[in-house]
Amino acid sequence: MNIQRIKGLEQEFLARYPKGFQDPEIVMIAAKHKMDQISKFTQESFAIEQFVHNKEIVENFAKLIGKSSMVSIFEKAKFRDFIKSIGGDEREGIVWGLKELLHGDSARGFETLNDIFAMEKLNKWPILTAVLIYFRPQTEVFIKPTTVKAIIEWCQLDMKYTSKPTWAFYESYRAAFNAMKAELSPLVSENNAAFSGFFMMTLPNMKEFNP
Repeated sequence: MNIQRIKGLEQEFLARYPKGFQDPEIVMIAAKHKMDQISKFTQESFAIEQFVHNKEIVENFAKLIGKSSMVSIFEKAKFRDFIKSIGGDEREGIVWGLKELLHGDSARGFETLNDIFAMEKLNKWPILTAVLIYFRPQTEVFIKPTTVKAIIEWCQLDMKYTSKPTWAFYESYRAAFNAMKAELSPLVSENNAAFSGFFMMTLPNMKEFNP
């Protein structure tokens, strides 16, 4: 991890936005993503006591993916159609996987969902990590391949991106991401989605987002 490079990005960002994510321009950008509203929906929908309602859990999972601005339109549509088509066994598997992912053995839950979604080639990083970032926005991470690859390269993280989702990579990246966040001002990281946005706005090797 190259802390000096990361702190250089922080200086650049705060020179342009002295109030960080409270800067009016950034607030307007962030409002489009509805992070707080979707986090509240996710935390309420997937609270431990809700896991007695299998049908509602699966339906709310589809709603969450549909609401997220971080998931592509193509993936949203394919996931919605998949959820509509599944039978009872798959539904129970998804509910069990989600419960473990959020409230139990996260690795087993992640791999269970990964296997179920792979049947329709929906085992994509954004779909598997959206629920995590919305459920625990201060500690979990969202993995968007182009952004994560750029962060790993520029910040010289000691890991290699894998396109095939695995819990081992997720844990490794999450630890590095939170370690970087701890080194910088809270102004650039009011939550982990915002911290990803900070990188997207400052990394020289990122071209997809430059307000």
